[in-house]
Amino acid sequence: MLERRHAQVVATPAGTRLLELGKTILQTCNAAKEEMKTIGHRRRLRIGVLPPLPSGPLSKLLNSFQQANPGIEVEVADGHCDGWCHCEQTFGLLAEGDRDAVISIVNESVASKYASRALFNFPYMLTVRSDHRFAEQRSVTIGDLVNESLILPQRCTFLQDVTNALTSLGRAARIIYRTDHDDWALELVAAGLGLAFVPGFFKISTIKQVPVSGLGISRTVGLVWQRERENDDLKKFAAFAENHGWAQ
Repeated sequence: MLERRHAQVVATPAGTRLLELGKTILQTCNAAKEEMKTIGHRRRLRIGVLPPLPSGPLSKLLNSFQQANPGIEVEVADGHCDGWCHCEQTFGLLAEGDRDAVISIVNESVASKYASRALFNFPYMLTVRSDHRFAEQRSVTIGDLVNESLILPQRCTFLQDVTNALTSLGRAARIIYRTDHDDWALELVAAGLGLAFVPGFFKISTIKQVPVSGLGISRTVGLVWQRERENDDLKKFAAFAENHGWAQ
């Protein structure tokens, strides 16, 4: 593998090739050792998720973060929430230490108690059956809802906004059902029993979602955590989630 040339000792072609292979093997071994070390010391980040959130964007977020941060294992579990407007139980997971952070509705009350990062905003839309007269309209007004049977959330503050708007027109709202469960509301709409206000990201072939001009109801979804439990992994996830392409 070596040969002497006067005062020098040089590698033969076979020796040079052997040296290159040896370096490659050494680099592979070192990389394998580092990977095993990382796997053996993976940190765990426990995230609670509000159940009604769209699974597609959340799955992409978690998959992308996991690939970019193989040393951090993300454990996800559904939060406890009675619809979009009543999510106090979700934050109980933080207080009890069962979750490091939750992805949930963020409002002024939540932001005053916890650290948070806004992730995306979604509007509330009027949901109608595909054969309803509103289905082909680009938008409707509050006045258009007079004499319509409405399905409204039970514990949302904007329930009062809708009823007040109708009252200002001299007509009382015809509320036939009150529920904080979007799936129930959508089933009632699909059955032709009334119109419902639900988040604008639901995609169902038998119903259409129509904006209500002048109403402007929306909710902000964000990552929420206790300030005293903040760590580097949580900061990294928060920054990654904030920059995630939610609209894609």
